[in-house]
Amino acid sequence: MDVGKGFHHACAVDQSGRIVFSRKVANGQAAIEQLIARTTAKATGGVVWAVDMTSGPAGLLIALLRATGQPVLYVPGRLVNRMAGAFAGEGKTDAKDSRTIAETFRSSGHLAAYAGLAPVPRDSGRVRGNLHRPHRYHRGLRRVFYLAALSAIKRPDSPSRSFYRRKREEGKRHTQALIALARRLVDVIWALLRDGREFHPSPPVTTTATA
Repeated sequence: MDVGKGFHHACAVDQSGRIVFSRKVANGQAAIEQLIARTTAKATGGVVWAVDMTSGPAGLLIALLRATGQPVLYVPGRLVNRMAGAFAGEGKTDAKDSRTIAETFRSSGHLAAYAGLAPVPRDSGRVRGNLHRPHRYHRGLRRVFYLAALSAIKRPDSPSRSFYRRKREEGKRHTQALIALARRLVDVIWALLRDGREFHPSPPVTTTATA
């Protein structure tokens, strides 16, 4: 949702990135409730809502989403502007911004690329699948995940240390193994944001029903 004062622009994408719909929505209770009802009714695997504002014009939208138990995530406007160049279309429009928001949260790959921890495709002529580090990425964010990985491997018998050791056994150098772990941390954080969960070091215990 690209939030606006009088109108929002909603863009929905499926897991493959295909645009399901893109439309203008009045910033009013009836219009927003109708959008929520129609979207949740058509979705087969659940819906995750993302907005670029959390106050002001977004107040009614967020309140109605939370009232219906919808998961709501926040993407800063600066991130929208930075990520806009990764998607098709030119110029700054509400429709393009709403699609950028949707695509940014569709997969952790965009977050990892933004942090400089995942390669992006570079096509040259007929050559396909050629990958390279993105030229534009957030160096501060990359450093945060790198330092987090460096700190995580210092804990004995931690999952992060085990992952790091496995990468070293596969022949990766120290720096390469750390970057792989940092990329893994991005996946974990993304999953927590997507599912609205808190992190727990141990997996949840499941019970088996007995007759």
